[in-house]
Amino acid sequence: MVNHLFSQIYTENHLKSISEDLLDFDQLEKTYHANRNEFLYEYKRTICELEKNMKCEDCSETAKNSLILLRLIEINVFLKLDIQLLVDSLKVLANMIEWLETVYRNDEYENNSGMVIAYKMNIKVCKALQKERNNSKEQPDPSQLFTVHAISQIPVTNTTLAQWNYSTFRHYGIRVKKNVNTAIKAMYFYDHILGCGINEMLLNHTKEAVDKKLKPLNDVGLHSLSEKILEFYSCKTGNEKRRFLSDIEDVVESVDINKVVNAFLSNPCP
Repeated sequence: MVNHLFSQIYTENHLKSISEDLLDFDQLEKTYHANRNEFLYEYKRTICELEKNMKCEDCSETAKNSLILLRLIEINVFLKLDIQLLVDSLKVLANMIEWLETVYRNDEYENNSGMVIAYKMNIKVCKALQKERNNSKEQPDPSQLFTVHAISQIPVTNTTLAQWNYSTFRHYGIRVKKNVNTAIKAMYFYDHILGCGINEMLLNHTKEAVDKKLKPLNDVGLHSLSEKILEFYSCKTGNEKRRFLSDIEDVVESVDINKVVNAFLSNPCP
Protein backbone atom coordinates (compact mmCIF):
# COMPACT_ATOMS: atom_id res chain seq x y z
CA MET A 1 0.00 0.00 0.00
CA VAL A 2 2.75 2.46 0.99
CA ASN A 3 4.87 1.41 -1.98
CA HIS A 4 1.95 1.94 -4.36
CA LEU A 5 1.27 5.40 -2.95
CA PHE A 6 4.79 6.67 -3.64
CA SER A 7 4.99 4.95 -7.02
CA GLN A 8 1.81 6.76 -8.01
CA ILE A 9 3.42 10.12 -7.29
CA TYR A 10 5.94 9.46 -10.06
CA THR A 11 3.27 8.62 -12.64
CA GLU A 12 0.85 11.48 -11.94
CA ASN A 13 3.03 14.45 -12.78
CA HIS A 14 0.44 16.45 -14.70
CA LEU A 15 -0.17 20.17 -14.35
CA LYS A 16 -3.71 19.59 -13.11
CA SER A 17 -2.13 18.58 -9.80
CA ILE A 18 -1.35 22.27 -9.24
CA SER A 19 -4.99 23.31 -9.34
CA GLU A 20 -6.49 20.06 -8.00
CA ASP A 21 -5.73 17.99 -4.91
CA LEU A 22 -4.76 14.65 -6.45
CA LEU A 23 -3.69 13.36 -3.06
CA ASP A 24 -6.35 11.66 -0.93
CA PHE A 25 -5.31 13.17 2.39
CA ASP A 26 -7.72 11.04 4.44
CA GLN A 27 -6.30 7.86 2.94
CA LEU A 28 -2.80 9.27 3.27
CA GLU A 29 -3.28 9.75 7.00
CA LYS A 30 -4.70 6.25 7.47
CA THR A 31 -1.78 4.71 5.57
CA TYR A 32 0.73 6.69 7.63
CA HIS A 33 -0.76 5.77 11.01
CA ALA A 34 -1.04 2.09 10.01
CA ASN A 35 2.75 1.82 9.66
CA ARG A 36 4.70 4.97 10.41
CA ASN A 37 8.16 3.44 10.11
CA GLU A 38 7.53 1.96 6.66
CA PHE A 39 5.86 5.17 5.49
CA LEU A 40 8.75 7.37 6.61
CA TYR A 41 11.26 4.95 5.09
CA GLU A 42 9.47 5.01 1.71
CA TYR A 43 9.13 8.80 1.86
CA LYS A 44 12.86 9.29 2.44
CA ARG A 45 13.72 6.72 -0.23
CA THR A 46 11.50 8.51 -2.75
CA ILE A 47 13.09 11.88 -1.96
CA CYS A 48 16.60 10.40 -2.35
CA GLU A 49 15.69 8.71 -5.62
CA LEU A 50 14.23 11.93 -6.98
CA GLU A 51 17.29 13.98 -6.05
CA LYS A 52 19.65 11.33 -7.46
CA ASN A 53 17.88 11.25 -10.84
CA MET A 54 16.85 14.88 -10.93
CA LYS A 55 17.52 16.62 -14.24
CA CYS A 56 16.79 20.17 -15.33
CA GLU A 57 17.93 19.83 -18.92
CA ASP A 58 14.71 21.16 -20.41
CA CYS A 59 11.37 22.63 -19.43
CA SER A 60 9.53 19.28 -19.40
CA GLU A 61 12.02 17.55 -17.10
CA THR A 62 12.15 20.54 -14.76
CA ALA A 63 8.35 20.79 -14.63
CA LYS A 64 7.86 17.04 -14.02
CA ASN A 65 10.46 16.90 -11.24
CA SER A 66 9.04 20.06 -9.67
CA LEU A 67 5.54 18.56 -9.59
CA ILE A 68 6.79 15.37 -7.94
CA LEU A 69 8.73 17.34 -5.34
CA LEU A 70 5.75 19.62 -4.73
CA ARG A 71 3.54 16.64 -3.84
CA LEU A 72 6.21 15.21 -1.55
CA ILE A 73 6.41 18.59 0.21
CA GLU A 74 2.61 18.62 0.62
CA ILE A 75 2.76 15.16 2.21
CA ASN A 76 5.54 16.23 4.57
CA VAL A 77 3.65 19.36 5.66
CA PHE A 78 0.35 17.50 6.11
CA LEU A 79 1.85 14.72 8.23
CA LYS A 80 4.74 16.76 9.74
CA LEU A 81 7.17 13.98 8.84
CA ASP A 82 10.63 15.54 8.94
CA ILE A 83 11.48 19.22 9.28
CA GLN A 84 15.01 18.96 7.83
CA LEU A 85 13.69 17.14 4.76
CA LEU A 86 11.13 19.91 4.35
CA VAL A 87 13.85 22.56 4.55
CA ASP A 88 16.00 20.75 1.98
CA SER A 89 13.07 20.07 -0.35
CA LEU A 90 11.91 23.69 -0.29
CA LYS A 91 15.41 24.89 -1.17
CA VAL A 92 15.59 22.51 -4.15
CA LEU A 93 12.09 23.37 -5.35
CA ALA A 94 12.78 27.11 -5.09
CA ASN A 95 15.77 26.72 -7.40
CA MET A 96 13.74 24.67 -9.88
CA ILE A 97 10.98 27.27 -9.93
CA GLU A 98 13.61 29.94 -10.57
CA TRP A 99 14.72 27.92 -13.62
CA LEU A 100 11.14 27.73 -14.87
CA GLU A 101 10.71 31.44 -14.29
CA THR A 102 13.89 32.47 -16.10
CA VAL A 103 15.72 29.92 -18.29
CA TYR A 104 12.54 28.09 -19.40
CA ARG A 105 10.13 31.02 -19.06
CA ASN A 106 9.02 30.78 -22.71
CA ASP A 107 9.33 26.99 -23.15
CA GLU A 108 6.21 24.87 -22.71
CA TYR A 109 5.05 21.79 -20.83
CA GLU A 110 1.47 20.63 -21.42
CA ASN A 111 0.76 23.90 -23.29
CA ASN A 112 1.87 26.06 -20.34
CA SER A 113 4.99 28.21 -20.42
CA GLY A 114 7.65 27.81 -17.76
CA MET A 115 6.76 31.23 -16.40
CA VAL A 116 3.09 30.25 -15.95
CA ILE A 117 4.03 26.93 -14.33
CA ALA A 118 6.37 28.74 -11.92
CA TYR A 119 3.61 31.19 -11.00
CA LYS A 120 1.07 28.42 -10.33
CA MET A 121 3.55 26.39 -8.30
CA ASN A 122 4.46 29.40 -6.18
CA ILE A 123 0.82 29.89 -5.23
CA LYS A 124 0.43 26.16 -4.48
CA VAL A 125 3.46 26.12 -2.17
CA CYS A 126 2.27 29.25 -0.35
CA LYS A 127 -1.12 27.60 0.28
CA ALA A 128 0.54 24.37 1.46
CA LEU A 129 2.70 26.26 3.95
CA GLN A 130 -0.40 27.98 5.36
CA LYS A 131 -2.38 24.76 5.87
CA GLU A 132 -0.76 23.50 9.05
CA ARG A 133 -3.21 21.59 11.17
CA ASN A 134 -3.48 22.14 14.89
CA ASN A 135 -4.82 19.12 16.77
CA SER A 136 -4.33 20.78 20.14
CA LYS A 137 -7.04 22.83 21.86
CA GLU A 138 -4.44 25.39 22.88
CA GLN A 139 -3.28 28.00 20.38
CA PRO A 140 0.40 27.26 19.66
CA ASP A 141 3.12 29.90 19.47
CA PRO A 142 3.31 30.65 15.73
CA SER A 143 7.12 30.50 15.80
CA GLN A 144 6.90 26.86 16.94
CA LEU A 145 4.75 25.73 14.02
CA PHE A 146 6.26 23.06 11.76
CA THR A 147 6.11 25.13 8.56
CA VAL A 148 7.24 28.36 10.22
CA HIS A 149 10.19 26.61 11.83
CA ALA A 150 11.19 25.18 8.44
CA ILE A 151 10.89 28.50 6.60
CA SER A 152 12.85 30.24 9.37
CA GLN A 153 15.83 27.97 8.70
CA ILE A 154 16.09 28.86 5.00
CA PRO A 155 18.22 31.89 4.06
CA VAL A 156 16.18 34.05 1.69
CA THR A 157 18.40 34.31 -1.39
CA ASN A 158 15.92 34.52 -4.25
CA THR A 159 12.49 35.89 -5.14
CA THR A 160 10.76 32.51 -4.74
CA LEU A 161 11.98 32.01 -1.19
CA ALA A 162 11.11 35.64 -0.44
CA GLN A 163 7.49 35.04 -1.48
CA TRP A 164 7.21 31.86 0.62
CA ASN A 165 8.82 33.53 3.62
CA TYR A 166 6.62 36.62 3.33
CA SER A 167 3.32 34.81 2.80
CA THR A 168 3.94 32.24 5.56
CA PHE A 169 5.04 34.75 8.17
CA ARG A 170 2.25 37.18 7.34
CA HIS A 171 -0.34 34.38 7.47
CA TYR A 172 0.71 33.37 10.98
CA GLY A 173 1.16 36.96 12.22
CA ILE A 174 4.95 36.86 12.49
CA ARG A 175 7.14 39.88 11.76
CA VAL A 176 8.75 39.72 8.32
CA LYS A 177 12.42 40.67 8.08
CA LYS A 178 13.19 44.05 6.54
CA ASN A 179 15.10 42.74 3.51
CA VAL A 180 12.27 40.34 2.62
CA ASN A 181 9.70 43.13 2.98
CA THR A 182 11.83 45.38 0.77
CA ALA A 183 12.16 42.67 -1.90
CA ILE A 184 8.42 41.95 -1.98
CA LYS A 185 7.53 45.67 -2.19
CA ALA A 186 9.95 46.13 -5.11
CA MET A 187 8.49 43.15 -6.99
CA TYR A 188 4.92 44.27 -6.35
CA PHE A 189 5.68 47.83 -7.47
CA TYR A 190 7.49 46.63 -10.58
CA ASP A 191 4.51 44.46 -11.55
CA HIS A 192 2.23 47.43 -10.96
CA ILE A 193 4.08 49.77 -13.34
CA LEU A 194 4.47 47.26 -16.17
CA GLY A 195 2.59 48.40 -19.23
CA CYS A 196 0.10 51.23 -18.80
CA GLY A 197 0.65 51.35 -15.04
CA ILE A 198 3.63 53.62 -15.50
CA ASN A 199 1.68 55.92 -17.84
CA GLU A 200 -1.05 56.40 -15.27
CA MET A 201 1.48 57.11 -12.55
CA LEU A 202 3.37 59.74 -14.55
CA LEU A 203 0.30 61.46 -15.96
CA ASN A 204 -1.54 61.73 -12.65
CA HIS A 205 1.22 62.74 -10.24
CA THR A 206 3.85 65.43 -9.79
CA LYS A 207 7.55 64.70 -10.09
CA GLU A 208 7.95 64.93 -6.31
CA ALA A 209 5.12 62.47 -5.73
CA VAL A 210 6.47 59.99 -8.32
CA ASP A 211 9.97 60.30 -6.85
CA LYS A 212 8.57 59.10 -3.52
CA LYS A 213 6.63 56.29 -5.19
CA LEU A 214 9.84 55.00 -6.80
CA LYS A 215 11.40 54.24 -3.40
CA PRO A 216 10.80 50.43 -3.69
CA LEU A 217 12.94 50.38 -6.85
CA ASN A 218 15.70 52.45 -5.27
CA ASP A 219 15.74 50.22 -2.19
CA VAL A 220 16.81 47.22 -4.29
CA GLY A 221 19.35 49.19 -6.31
CA LEU A 222 17.32 50.22 -9.37
CA HIS A 223 18.27 53.92 -9.15
CA SER A 224 19.04 54.10 -12.88
CA LEU A 225 15.51 52.97 -13.77
CA SER A 226 14.03 55.54 -11.39
CA GLU A 227 16.11 58.29 -13.01
CA LYS A 228 14.95 57.26 -16.49
CA ILE A 229 11.31 57.32 -15.38
CA LEU A 230 11.68 60.80 -13.90
CA GLU A 231 13.03 62.10 -17.23
CA PHE A 232 9.37 62.36 -18.23
CA TYR A 233 9.20 65.66 -16.39
CA SER A 234 11.90 67.11 -18.65
CA CYS A 235 9.66 66.71 -21.72
CA LYS A 236 8.43 70.08 -22.97
CA THR A 237 5.81 69.23 -25.59
CA GLY A 238 2.92 66.82 -25.88
CA ASN A 239 4.70 64.91 -28.65
CA GLU A 240 7.78 64.47 -26.48
CA LYS A 241 5.65 63.15 -23.62
CA ARG A 242 3.79 60.69 -25.85
CA ARG A 243 7.05 59.42 -27.34
CA PHE A 244 8.57 59.10 -23.88
CA LEU A 245 5.58 57.14 -22.53
CA SER A 246 5.78 54.76 -25.47
CA ASP A 247 9.52 54.20 -25.05
CA ILE A 248 9.57 53.92 -21.24
CA GLU A 249 7.37 50.81 -21.33
CA ASP A 250 10.12 48.97 -23.22
CA VAL A 251 12.72 50.26 -20.77
CA VAL A 252 10.73 48.92 -17.80
CA GLU A 253 10.07 45.57 -19.50
CA SER A 254 13.78 45.14 -20.25
CA VAL A 255 14.63 45.06 -16.54
CA ASP A 256 15.32 41.57 -15.14
CA ILE A 257 13.57 42.18 -11.84
CA ASN A 258 14.28 38.65 -10.57
CA LYS A 259 18.01 39.07 -11.13
CA VAL A 260 18.02 42.47 -9.43
CA VAL A 261 16.04 41.32 -6.39
CA ASN A 262 18.07 38.09 -6.10
CA ALA A 263 21.27 40.17 -6.02
CA PHE A 264 19.73 42.41 -3.34
CA LEU A 265 18.67 39.44 -1.21
CA SER A 266 22.10 37.83 -1.49
CA ASN A 267 23.82 41.06 -0.48
CA PRO A 268 21.32 43.55 0.99
CA CYS A 269 22.44 47.11 1.59
CA PRO A 270 23.11 47.87 5.27
